[in-house]
Amino acid sequence: MSRTYLYGGEQKPIDEGRSESRADVTPFWEPTYRLMVVDKGAVQASLWLSQWFAHRLSESLDRHATEEQTTVAWVVAGSAGRGEMHLGSDQDGLLFLEESADDTRWQAYAEAVVHILESEGFPPCNAGLMPTEAACRRTPDQWLQTVLGQNATNRLDALRWFSVLADIHPVWGKVELVEEVRRRLLQTVAQDNAFLHDLTQHYLLHRVPLGPFGQLLTQPYGPHAGGLDLKEALYVPLVNLARLWAAAAQIETTNTLQRISALAQTGFWPQADAQQAASTWSAFMEWRAYQPAEATWFFPKEHSKAERLRLKEALEGIAVLQQRTSRAFR
Repeated sequence: MSRTYLYGGEQKPIDEGRSESRADVTPFWEPTYRLMVVDKGAVQASLWLSQWFAHRLSESLDRHATEEQTTVAWVVAGSAGRGEMHLGSDQDGLLFLEESADDTRWQAYAEAVVHILESEGFPPCNAGLMPTEAACRRTPDQWLQTVLGQNATNRLDALRWFSVLADIHPVWGKVELVEEVRRRLLQTVAQDNAFLHDLTQHYLLHRVPLGPFGQLLTQPYGPHAGGLDLKEALYVPLVNLARLWAAAAQIETTNTLQRISALAQTGFWPQADAQQAASTWSAFMEWRAYQPAEATWFFPKEHSKAERLRLKEALEGIAVLQQRTSRAFR
C-alpha cells in the first residue's frame, strides 16, 4: 500500500501492520480535554489542547536539540497553528532553517521529535505536512518562493502552500525567521488581485451540500450512504473563507473565530454574516468534540427535524458567504 503525500510529493510505503487510526491509542491528555469540553466548552478546550501540544513539542525539542539546531524555527500548522485542535487532530509542522544544511541531519532530528509526539497520541499528518519531509524544511527565502517566487509556476501548489503558511504558528527556536515570512506573504497577497481570485476559485471547489430546493445532499452509496461530512461541509469552507478574507484585510491572527471577529470589526464582513459564521463554527466545534476521534459524518435521518433545519440554515449561511466572496474577488 502506498500514499502520495500532498506536500511531500513522494510515495511512501505504509507498514501494513501499523494502524492508521488512533483507535488503538488512548492519549493520556484525553480525559483533561473532555473535562474541559464540558466545563469550558469546545472552543476553549481546543485552544487548551493546541497550547498543550505546543508545550509538549517545545519540551521534546529542548531535549533533542544541539546548539547548532537552535538556529532553526519549528512551527505548527493546520489546526494546531489555528488553535483548533481536537481528538482527531494530527501533527502538522514545518522547519524554518537559517541556512541550507545537510538534509540527512535534519531528517534524523525531525524524526526523533515526531516519534515522541506520535507516542503521545498525535499521529503524523496524512498529507505529509511534516518536518520529516524534505519539502517541509526550507529557509525563509525558499518558503516565500513556494508562493511568490518565479519557481511557483504551478499555481495550485502556490495556493496550497499559501493556505499552509497563512496558518502557521512558531513554537520553538528563532521565531524571527517565521515572522518576516508571514508579514511579507500577507502584504504581497493582499495587493495581488489575481492571486486572491485564484485562491477564491480554489476554495470554492468546496461546494455546499444543498440541492436546488434547499434539500440536504447526502452520500448516495458506500459506507457513509445517507450521510454528509460536516468537516467538509461546514468547517473547511469557513476556515478557507476566513483565511482568504483575512489575507485581503492583512489580519495576522490565525484562529478562525478571531479572524471572523476581526473581519466584522474592520467592516470586511457584515455583522450579521460574521455572527452567523461564528455561531456555525462554534456549533461545529461543540458537535465535533463529542464525536469519536475520527468521526465527522452526520446522518440526517438519525436527527430531529429541528436539528436538520439548523444544519440547513448553517449551510445556507456559508453559501451566502461563498457567493459574496466570489463577487468580491472576481
